[in-house]
Amino acid sequence: MIFGRPRGCTPVRAAVLICIIIGLGYSDIDSNRSRPGAFVAKQYRRRLQCQAESLADVGMLARCYPCAVPDVDPCIYDIGPCRNMKPGDVCEIHCKDPYIGELTNGFCPGSNIDPSKMLEHELPNCKFDRCPDPPQILWPTGYYFNPNSREWSCAYGYGGQVVRSCYTDPSNCVERAAAFSGCLPLRPCSVPSLTPTTCDLDWSSCVILPPGATCAVTCRYPFKGALGIGECPAGNIKHTNVILTAPPVCEFDCPSLLSSAPPGYESFQGQWRCGEGYVGDAEKKCEVDDQCNALIGLVGCIEIIPCAAFQIEGSCEVDASHCPSELMSGQSCKLRCKSPYEGISGAVSCPPGNIDPSRPVEIVLPQCYTACGEPRYPPRGYEFYSTPASYTGVWRCDMPRYAGTVVKTCQIM
Repeated sequence: MIFGRPRGCTPVRAAVLICIIIGLGYSDIDSNRSRPGAFVAKQYRRRLQCQAESLADVGMLARCYPCAVPDVDPCIYDIGPCRNMKPGDVCEIHCKDPYIGELTNGFCPGSNIDPSKMLEHELPNCKFDRCPDPPQILWPTGYYFNPNSREWSCAYGYGGQVVRSCYTDPSNCVERAAAFSGCLPLRPCSVPSLTPTTCDLDWSSCVILPPGATCAVTCRYPFKGALGIGECPAGNIKHTNVILTAPPVCEFDCPSLLSSAPPGYESFQGQWRCGEGYVGDAEKKCEVDDQCNALIGLVGCIEIIPCAAFQIEGSCEVDASHCPSELMSGQSCKLRCKSPYEGISGAVSCPPGNIDPSRPVEIVLPQCYTACGEPRYPPRGYEFYSTPASYTGVWRCDMPRYAGTVVKTCQIM
């Protein structure tokens, strides 16, 4: 049997494809006749569950499927209306008795062609609180029931907020006795770890402080100041440090005297100064290191040391043989002229207060010149002329055969 195209069924792309049999991929809502799957179409009164426009790109008619339903707790959620739901339909998800909560909706897209696609949904927030309390013998540890007020609270030694929850047995959906949570054992507070920013506080009286208790917080050496107060919050159930409710005001107290002076320092009229063999400005140092250890001492004095070694070599004029190779700070030595040189002496010195081992000495060389006698045999062309009234003489050219100005020079051979 062959039918013409049903009213409301839209062909996709090619007009040569027509609907042949109602039920082979179609759903006739008005007549209640349907088959598994559906083709794309939608009308106000008669609609097919797949939308043709969303399948226009496949080039052929596609088969649509209902969405898969999620696996939920059957004792809590009623998701039956969503099973075998046609594409494009909307269903309601309810809470099952005794649970209560606002219903939510599930939706299956009208163009669904994937039989494994999950229903688009959000489960309602289902709960109930009419479940019975457990018998007293099964009361959980840490919880207390007040028979007068008929209310539950955390037992002595426990803290927190009681949460009473009701559930059903997933095997038969029978109501279970109430379950409790929220109460935990009380925990003492710990003292904060020492850091460079908390080195001024002494927490020794606050170790293992019980909840609700207070302790004295003092200033830690070398700090001094007024007393402070620490507290562990009442009902504390967490790993919590002692809280400063009244912090002490601590100031660094640098002692005026030290038990002993380090090398290079000495006390003079109540003040510190550099000792013999040292230079600088002595001052006290008061601070704490990264481990909160007090560092108290003296700084500023540096030991005086010799200058770098020196040597004068290869000089025929300068005599430094009597000078040491290293001169102490402030020490000097005279530099003489070697024979046959004569002249004004020089000096080598190390400046006072030297603290640099690589510092060179300061050298002033002597002004040396030769002091030689007269030659025993005058060279040709020269004659030594002296007058009877004088103990000295001068050299002159032997005239008339030689002429010029005589220049006398001395050489070291």
